[in-house]
Amino acid sequence: MNTKEFFEKVLASQALSDEQIRTLSEHREEVEGYLREKFGQEPTIRYAGSKAKGTMIAESYDLDLTCYFPSSKDKTLKEIHDEVQKVLSIKYSIEPKASAVRIKRIDNDMETDYHIDVVPGRFVEGNDGDAFLHVTYGEKERMQTNIDTHITYVKESGCQSIIKLVKLWKVRNNVPIKTFVMEIAVVETLKGSRDKDDLAKSLREVLTRLRDEMESMRLEDPANSNNIVSEVVSVSDKNTIAIRAAEALQILKDNERDELAGWQKVFDEESETNKWSGPTVITNPSKPHCDI
Repeated sequence: MNTKEFFEKVLASQALSDEQIRTLSEHREEVEGYLREKFGQEPTIRYAGSKAKGTMIAESYDLDLTCYFPSSKDKTLKEIHDEVQKVLSIKYSIEPKASAVRIKRIDNDMETDYHIDVVPGRFVEGNDGDAFLHVTYGEKERMQTNIDTHITYVKESGCQSIIKLVKLWKVRNNVPIKTFVMEIAVVETLKGSRDKDDLAKSLREVLTRLRDEMESMRLEDPANSNNIVSEVVSVSDKNTIAIRAAEALQILKDNERDELAGWQKVFDEESETNKWSGPTVITNPSKPHCDI
């Protein structure tokens, strides 16, 4: 097996099973049905996130459901957010997030993760396009964005396979970077690249930028340049991200004579002849390309 075949195998292994898809679909229909029961046809409910972008992986997946009310809704963003959260908490065990509500359910004292995040919001105008979201923490209480722009941004980037691989690396190495921030970092790093199909080369470029520039990187929401999404990552998390990227690159350097073995170690995919004891620990990653 060569490196190209390895990545193809990894990506194939991260396709959701028929059972996962069926269960997710059933949960989605249940949650949407419940929201319709409580709010009628007023909100627009639709897919967003990795499902709509084509970047979902089996090892860690969420289904984002936007629940946007028309601009004529006579309530503040906070009131809309709190009302949707309150309604969901009647039926489900929930986990509040920055601008979304994570759905779980308790059956027979067992908590089941539905892998669904409901994102309440209100359209800026009418019943489509840009929307305002309430943000529960941070300096801003609201954010203007557009899910259609996000979906198009990723779909037209040519980076979906790379995003899936970086997402898997993030999950398996406990990298504290939010998926949306990671997606933008990948797309912006590889913008203009003619070698996106060369997954090994592209991944090296992404890891190198995360190592060298994560602490100073400025990443904007493609739907609203006023949203600097890199600012939602704490200084300590940025440092950890840079360290994890440096560890991965060091593993590849240590395995220059066997690139496949290096990538197997980076993704914790052990072969019978390649047993790995863990990542190389780097406390101060070098930044040869960062002039700061």
